Amino acid sequence: MFTIDGKAIRGSILIDAASFHVYGKNVADTPRDEEHMEVRLDARATSPDEIRALGIQVGDCIALDPRVEITNGFVRSRHLDDKACVACMIAAAHSLAKVGLKPTHTAHFLFSTYEEVGHGAATGFPPGTTEMLVVDMAAVGQGQTSDEFHATVCVKDASGRTIKT
Repeated sequence: MFTIDGKAIRGSILIDAASFHVYGKNVADTPRDEEHMEVRLDARATSPDEIRALGIQVGDCIALDPRVEITNGFVRSRHLDDKACVACMIAAAHSLAKVGLKPTHTAHFLFSTYEEVGHGAATGFPPGTTEMLVVDMAAVGQGQTSDEFHATVCVKDASGRTIKT
């Protein structure tokens, strides 16, 4: 968690009935929603006043640690797919600008926070948009032609259906 004055305080996000030893099978049945989740701080505090004394107040940000490791040229992290795609898009734009090149067609970059639920491509496109390139991770698994060492291009038509070739 990050306080308004920039202080970082570690903790965990977990369900309020997290112990199988205490709650039994209810742990698996507990919904993962705002009514059943809590932030457990790695700090000794037992009252709202002690929480405020740590510098924590309403409006402070909670951020998940991506646990980044770079080993043998590989980047390992949680939630990496979309962050890596954004980094690639920014690097491409930066590289073009650095050498003074411009795309032959007008290009717009859209960064959506709704990618996982499917309505990131529902709005926000400038008038006249005729083509779109969506950058995302490539799912690796049985029945896929992807692997961990290449980019995968999934061609879709305007409806979002995969084009069979």
